[in-house]
Amino acid sequence: MHKSSFFKYIRIRPLDVVILAIFAAVLFFSVLALRNTPERDPVLIIDSPFGQYIYELDKDREVKIKGLIGISVIKIENGKAKFDSSPCPNQTCVTGAPISKNFEWLACMPNQVFIHIEDRDVPHSGGAGKKNNSSSNRSGGKLGADKDKNAGDAKRGDGVDAMSF
Repeated sequence: MHKSSFFKYIRIRPLDVVILAIFAAVLFFSVLALRNTPERDPVLIIDSPFGQYIYELDKDREVKIKGLIGISVIKIENGKAKFDSSPCPNQTCVTGAPISKNFEWLACMPNQVFIHIEDRDVPHSGGAGKKNNSSSNRSGGKLGADKDKNAGDAKRGDGVDAMSF
């Protein structure tokens, strides 16, 4: 057997071995890092002039959020979220496709309600909505009393801003 003409001119030098070893090490540690990354759940984040709310997508629910011109209803169903109704005149937000993946978003501009999906580490506590009290309350208004006291899905902080049914 004789060598093909291609391999006749190839010589492996010490620097080639070093470069291949570095490449193999980077590849190995990249795969190792990806395997050890904790699994993150997509969550729905709702921003309104009255606060920010976080909901897990694994529980079907309807959330009512107070905006500037009225109440927007956001439906979470089968791991997807969408505007079900809103008081805006053109209803563009309602006709948008449901969102379910990281970085997807929908907005009702007249009502200033913005929903988006983020992958976050979430403690599994039943999928309750959580009010982020660190967001500024730009207009100071509050939604009236929750009609369904047993709903219990929205964490309310100092007032009722969201209702889940």
